[in-house]
Amino acid sequence: MLILGISAFYHDSAAALLRDGEIVAAAQEERFTRKKHDPGFPGNALEYCLGAAGIGWQDVDHVAFYDKPFLKFERLLETYVSFAPRGFESFRMAIPVWLREKLFLKDLLVKELRRYAPDPDWESRLRFSEHHLSHAASAFFPSPFEEAAVLTMDGVGEWATTSLAIGRGNKLEVLKEIQFPHSLGLLYSAFTYYTGFKVNSGEYKLMGLAPYGEPRYVREIFDHLVDLKADGSFRLDQSYFNYCTGLTMTGPKFNELFGGPPRAANEPLTQHHMDLAASVQAATEQIVLQLARSIRAETGMRNLCLAGGVALNCVANGKVLRDGQFDDIWVQPAAGDAGGALGAALAVHHIHLGRPRSADGSDRMRGSYLGPEFAQADIELDVADWFELDGDSPYMLLVADVVERRRRPMTEAEQKLFGIEKLNVPRSDIPAVTHVDYSARIQTVHAETNPRYHALISAFKRQTGCPVIVNTSFNVRGEPIVCTPEDAFRCFMGTEIEALAVGNCFLKKEDQDPALKLNYETAFELD
Repeated sequence: MLILGISAFYHDSAAALLRDGEIVAAAQEERFTRKKHDPGFPGNALEYCLGAAGIGWQDVDHVAFYDKPFLKFERLLETYVSFAPRGFESFRMAIPVWLREKLFLKDLLVKELRRYAPDPDWESRLRFSEHHLSHAASAFFPSPFEEAAVLTMDGVGEWATTSLAIGRGNKLEVLKEIQFPHSLGLLYSAFTYYTGFKVNSGEYKLMGLAPYGEPRYVREIFDHLVDLKADGSFRLDQSYFNYCTGLTMTGPKFNELFGGPPRAANEPLTQHHMDLAASVQAATEQIVLQLARSIRAETGMRNLCLAGGVALNCVANGKVLRDGQFDDIWVQPAAGDAGGALGAALAVHHIHLGRPRSADGSDRMRGSYLGPEFAQADIELDVADWFELDGDSPYMLLVADVVERRRRPMTEAEQKLFGIEKLNVPRSDIPAVTHVDYSARIQTVHAETNPRYHALISAFKRQTGCPVIVNTSFNVRGEPIVCTPEDAFRCFMGTEIEALAVGNCFLKKEDQDPALKLNYETAFELD
C-alpha cells in the first residue's frame, strides 16, 4: 500500500510517502524551488518522494490532503458575517481567490496530479483529512508510544486552534478543541508582527529575542489580551486584534496598550521589543504548562506528543518536560504545516483504512535527520554531563540548561549589560551554544543514525576534550535551507563562510575562482 501525503496552497507545502505504513520519504517544496515557505503545489517534493521509493505515479494507491477546504471556507464566511460590516476590504480580497481556487481544491489537486500522470483515476484515490487530525497523526503514529495524549497547537486549521487527542494503537480520537479566533499561535504571531517580524516566518526570532528581555508585560497580557482558565483553556479579547477581518495582526487598542505602533522591519530593535518578546514567551510557557498539567490530570496518560506550529517553541517544550507531569514527550520535528503532509498520509493508513500499527519503542521518523530512540546510557553520557536533560532530543526541539559546573558566573560589570550586548559575554565552557539565560537548544547525535556526523563530533572531542559543537541551518536570512550541492556552493560563495564540506569534497574559499563570488545581500526577501 503506497500513500502520498500533500500539504499545499497556504504555506510550507510538502509531500510525504508511506509504504505499508512506513515512512519512505518526505520533503518540503521550498528546498527545491528555493522560495521560503513556498505554498505552491509540491510537485518537486512529490517527484523526489516517488524517486526515493523507486516507484511511478501509477503505483500510488491513495493521495491524502492535509485539511478540508470546505470547512475552512465555512470559517471564513462565518467570521466575516460575525464581524460585518468590519473587514469588507479583507473580505473583498479573499473571496475571489477562494471562489477561483481554494473552494474547488479537489478539482485543483486532480488537475495538478494529471500534469504529472494523466492516466490514474486521481479523483477516486484522493482523500482529505482534517487539519488538526493531520497534525495529531503526524505526532502520535511515528512516536515510540503505544498510547499517548496528543496536544496540537497552531494558528488555526479549519476551526480548531488547540486540540487534545488520545492515541492508542492505530486509533486516534480528538476529544476537545479550542476554536478560532482564540488561538495561542495567533497570539504569538500578533507579537511577532508588532515587533517587526514576518508572520508565519519570524516567530522563531521572537523566541530567540526573549532571553534578552524581561517579562515586564505578562500582567498586561493576562489582564487585557488573554483570559486564561485553570485548565489551560483560554479566550482572546478580539478588540485588541485585527486578524479576523483586517490586513494586520494587531489593532489600535493593542498598539495603545504596548506603547505605540508596530515596529517597522527596518527600525532598530530596542529593549522594549526584547521585553515584549520575553513577555509573550513567558505567557506562552504558562499556557502550555497549564494545558499539559490539565491533560495529565484529565486523561491519566503518561506520555505526551506535541504538534502544530506552537510545538516548534522548544523553550516551552523543555519546560513541559522538566515539569515532570509526563514520563516522556515526543515532538514531531516537522511540527508546522509541512508535517501535515505526513500526518494526512498516516491518518489515511491507520484511521481510514484501519491498518495496524505496532509501537516497538522506536522513533519511526526515518525520513528525518535522526531516527531510532537511543539507549538511555548513551543519552546520559552525548547529554547529562553538559546539560540538565535526562532524555533524548534528536530533533533540536528541546531547550535545557547548561549544568552548573560548566557555567561561568558574570562579573558585576557584565550583569549591568542588557539586550544584545549580553550576547558577547561568555556564559560557560561551551559559550557558542549557551544562551544568555544559561540554556541551550539540544540535539543528540548517535553513530547508528548519523555515523559521519557522530565521527566528526568524536574527532572534535579527541582534540579538545569537548563533545559539543554548534549546529545551525545552512542558509542566509530569507533563504530556505540548502538542498543540493549547487545550493550549498552558492551560499558558500555568497557569504563569508571560509570552508565547505559536501560529501567527500572539502573546499576552501581562497582556492575558489573570485569571479564566482555572489552578492547574497539582496537575493532573498527578508523574513
